[in-house]
Amino acid sequence: MDPKLEWGPEQLRKSKKENLYVRKNGRRKGNIILGTVKILVMGWLLSKAITPWTGLFDWKNVFPNYGYRIEDARKAQANSLVFGSSTIAHHIIPSVLDSITKEQGLIWHNFGFLKTVPPESFNLAGQLINRAQKGEIKVLLFEVLPEEDHKLADAKNLRHVAQFNLIEVIRRIRHLPWKAPGQSESNWEQCEILIRGWAEHLIGFAKKSNYNTPSPPFIPTTATRGFIELTQDTWKTGRLDAEREEWRQSSDSLLAQQVFIAKDFDYRKNLDNPTINWNCVGRVGPIMNQMESLHNKCAKKDIQCIFYFQKLWDTNGCIYFAYLNKWGANDVIETMGYEDHMELYSIDDRYGEQHLLKGGALKLTEDIGEQIAARMR
Repeated sequence: MDPKLEWGPEQLRKSKKENLYVRKNGRRKGNIILGTVKILVMGWLLSKAITPWTGLFDWKNVFPNYGYRIEDARKAQANSLVFGSSTIAHHIIPSVLDSITKEQGLIWHNFGFLKTVPPESFNLAGQLINRAQKGEIKVLLFEVLPEEDHKLADAKNLRHVAQFNLIEVIRRIRHLPWKAPGQSESNWEQCEILIRGWAEHLIGFAKKSNYNTPSPPFIPTTATRGFIELTQDTWKTGRLDAEREEWRQSSDSLLAQQVFIAKDFDYRKNLDNPTINWNCVGRVGPIMNQMESLHNKCAKKDIQCIFYFQKLWDTNGCIYFAYLNKWGANDVIETMGYEDHMELYSIDDRYGEQHLLKGGALKLTEDIGEQIAARMR
C-alpha cells in the first residue's frame, strides 16, 4: 500500500505536536541568547553611565605615577615624550635631550614606568596620543620591548582592569602570537584572562571597595621630568635589589656576556640573513602591527614617531631587522651594537646587568639625543 494513503487524522495530530515542540524549543534557545545579549548590553550601559561618576578608572587611582606624569608634562610644556619601561625611567634624562635637540625646539618628558611592556605600553602610549591636540606633541620616542604575557592576577589588578575595555581586549587578542608554533594553549589562556578582565571592567563600579588597596608609592619627579636616578644604594627589595646583588657577585662575566651579544649584533648587520639561527617565528608580526598602528596614530597628529631598541632582548633583534626591511631606518634608532656604543659598556656606570647609574644614563641619553637630532636635521 502506498505510505501516503496511511496518513490519517491521528498521524496529522502527532505531526502538529512534534512541529509545535520543535518550534517551541527553538524559541527557548532564541530567548536565552536574546536575554543574555540584553543583560550584557544593560551591564555595559550601566558601566558607561556609573563608572565615570565613581572615578574608579581615573589615572590617579589606577596608575598614580602615570596620571601625575601627564600633569607634570603639561606644566613643563613638554612637546616631546620618551615612552617605555624602567630602562627608560632610569636611563633617559630629559634636560640632556633638551640641550641636544635645542635647534629643533624640543622639550622632553620621561614616561618610563616599571613593567610597562607590550601590549600595555602600546595602549598607554596610544591613549596619550589620542588625548593630545594636534601640534601639542612633536616627537614620540617609543622603546620597543618583547611582549609579556598577562598573569591571572592581572584580571583583577586595577591598573590592567581599567584598560580592559572591549575594544582594547579585542585588540590584544588579535595581537597574540597566533602563528607562533606551540603557542596555542598559552594564547587561549591569555584570551581567558583578557575576557575575565573585561568582565571585571564591566562590573567594576559595583565592586569599587575591592580596589581600595594601597597604590604603589608615588615618586615625585616634577623637577627631573620623569627621570628617576639610580644609586648604588637604591631599592633594598624587589627586582632591582636582586639585580644589584647579582651584579656585585659577577659583574665582569655579566658585562663580558653583554659585550659578546652586542658584537654579535654588529656582525649580523652585514649578513644577507641577519636573523639566522634566531627563533622568532610568529612573534614578530604582532609587535610590527602594533608599531604600525602607533605610527599611524602619530601621523594623524603630526607627531614624529621614533622607535628605540635598547638591547637584544628576546625577539628585539628579529623585530628590528624586520622593521628596517619594511620601513627603512628613518624612524628607528638602536643601542644594541658595540662598535658605535662602546662608551655604554663601562663597568663603573652600571647599577646592574640591565640598569645604569646616573653616569651611564648621561652617556646613553647623549647617544640617543645625537641619533634623534640626526634624523631631524
